[in-house]
Amino acid sequence: MKKIKVILSNNGYNFHWAERKYCYKNGTPSICCWEDISYVVIIDGVKQKGNTTLDCRKYVEYEIEEAEGELGRRMEIDFPGYIEEQLNNTAFNIPFKELIKSDKIHLGYCYDEIDSEEKHESELFNLPINDFGMKPCYIIGYTPSDTVGIKEVEEFMKVYIEKHFNINEKIEFEFEWVDVPTEEDIKKEWDNYLKEIEEWAKMKAKGEKFSIRYSMDFMKQLFGEELINKYIDNGMIYGEPMGETDEVLLTFKDNHTEILKELEDGDIWMT
Repeated sequence: MKKIKVILSNNGYNFHWAERKYCYKNGTPSICCWEDISYVVIIDGVKQKGNTTLDCRKYVEYEIEEAEGELGRRMEIDFPGYIEEQLNNTAFNIPFKELIKSDKIHLGYCYDEIDSEEKHESELFNLPINDFGMKPCYIIGYTPSDTVGIKEVEEFMKVYIEKHFNINEKIEFEFEWVDVPTEEDIKKEWDNYLKEIEEWAKMKAKGEKFSIRYSMDFMKQLFGEELINKYIDNGMIYGEPMGETDEVLLTFKDNHTEILKELEDGDIWMT
């Protein structure tokens, strides 16, 4: 029996609200549909760090709704086949509509473009090779749960480690969560969030206009952590949708704005 310690952390308050079963004023429970997770796996005193993302069934259902909804229909006009590709060409190698029927944890694999100067390939074991002979740059997970919490993350990490770490014996896992916000901070952020919801509702009732701003975590999920981090390093503070288009307008600390584009060649990065 091989004993392995796994140290886990995350940065999303949604995760902690859902874990503590916080509810909105109408009684609806808060849920965490996806979460970025940082990990340190310690085997025989040797540490291996990494990052992954876990999506739940609710998140995949949302992806299906987006693909089949107004956004997908608009994208289909300029990019025929867009809807089918979004639904069927998934990182999990399973169509989304089949994935949400599954009661098992699944691993998904993301690959960099073969001609990217900054392409990366994972150094983990037992990885699937794509058509270009490349290993994945990032591994994600799917849990059949309707929310992502501590239990779901730990069960996923067991599958992740058993599959992609070179351990040829049974494993005894020890999990530790670090950098967890205090209960006071978790409650404070929840109360602030509820106040914001009330303010939005009042503004809407008065017919006032307000802008939608994307969180950094949301943009990393949509466009890739590497790209968004480059913009953050250059002073980007938030992004917001541009009217009826699919473009995102970024605002920087010096108040100048840019349209979200891939930094090397000017193309929007849609993955």
